[in-house]
Order: sequence, then structure tokens, then C-alpha cells
Amino acid sequence: MKRYRVDLMEKHWLPFLKSLQTPIPVTPDLDPLSLLTDDAQIATWNNEGLPNDRMSTENATILTSAERWPLIIDPQLQGVKWIKVLDVLR
Repeated sequence: MKRYRVDLMEKHWLPFLKSLQTPIPVTPDLDPLSLLTDDAQIATWNNEGLPNDRMSTENATILTSAERWPLIIDPQLQGVKWIKVLDVLR
């Protein structure tokens, strides 16, 4: 999954931004996760039961930033547990 996300960013998204008629400047080595969330939000998610690893944080960021319901493949049921806690808290 990590390799897919890195490839998506490096081979598709960044080249697209640079190929636009008016290219969008991008900071080298920019971490998109730092733009979409902050340490306080991540700590809140961890306190709600989200595992404390990068992949889980990326998934939670996508889930909370998406306009539509994303497809969740969760064989270990960690995400489902976290979503159920979110539903109870809200």
C-alpha cells in the first residue's frame, strides 16, 4: 500500500501539477499528511483507538477528508473499531 501511494504521488500527482499551463509550485520533500492534519488531530484519533502508525494515520486523514465514503478494506477490523468509536462520540 505504501509503495502505491508513493508511486501515485511521484509518478502521477506531482508531474500533473508541474505539467499544468500555470504550474503549481511544490515544496521539495513536502509531506502531504502535514498539510491535511496536525499532531493534535492525530493524538485525538489515537486516543479514540486508531493505531499509532503512519498507514493508519494516512487512512484516517483520507477518510475524514473525503467528500464521499471511501472503500475500506480492513481485515484486522482496526478501522471499523475506530469508526464505531467515532460514531458513539459524535
